[in-house]
Amino acid sequence: MHVRKPLVVCTTAFLMLSVFDSAGFAHNTGRSHRHNSRSSRTTRSSASAAAKANADLMRAAAVRAAALRAAQAEVSRAHAALKSSRTLLERQFELSPQVAAALREDAAAHKELDQLRQVVLDRLAKDPLYQNAKRIQQEKYNEAQALRASGRASQSQIDALSQQRLEAGATVTKMEAAAINDDPAARKASERVVATAARVNELKRGFESSVTHDSRWTAARKDLDDARRKLAQANVAGNQALANANRSRTNQRYSARP
Repeated sequence: MHVRKPLVVCTTAFLMLSVFDSAGFAHNTGRSHRHNSRSSRTTRSSASAAAKANADLMRAAAVRAAALRAAQAEVSRAHAALKSSRTLLERQFELSPQVAAALREDAAAHKELDQLRQVVLDRLAKDPLYQNAKRIQQEKYNEAQALRASGRASQSQIDALSQQRLEAGATVTKMEAAAINDDPAARKASERVVATAARVNELKRGFESSVTHDSRWTAARKDLDDARRKLAQANVAGNQALANANRSRTNQRYSARP
């Protein structure tokens, strides 16, 4: 009996240690489960926050695009209204008795000059010097074109022919101007064209000055300026919202890192 007591004590101690180890294992296992559960919840929360940040960024981009489209459409409408307003004013300007008379007189002066100019040029066409200048002008043009088509000519050759053609053309123009100026009727018609054109230009300058004082045009211009300002504001606001959403998404990514 005395020999077996130590064995009983050892066995009892072993059993007690086993119980303690089992309890410790169970405690550690429970703590591990709780830790894993918290980690799982944290992961799900981070994923949800990241998804929300991405959705916010996409929403900001869509809102910005829609706002810019609407603002640009308003600018287009305002621009069309301003253009329509000016077109109406131009039509009224051209139909006014004073302007209509000036335009008719200018057209008649040009027509008369064209007719007299043709008479003078028909007479000039019989001049041998004029004929020679016209011939050289045409010949040099034809030669330059042929060289270009052949592909064998140097650029300097083509440039030389072009220069000769220009010189002949200058001679033709000078002779025509001199002939018209020497003809009394043609010279008078030319002076009339200058005078009628000056009168039309004077009326047009007056019209341009009056446009800025027209109530319809100024209202349309204000609408266009307002629309352009709103477009700029929409662009700034949209860019800011987009930057904020992108910053939030970036911050979310960094905060989600272990």
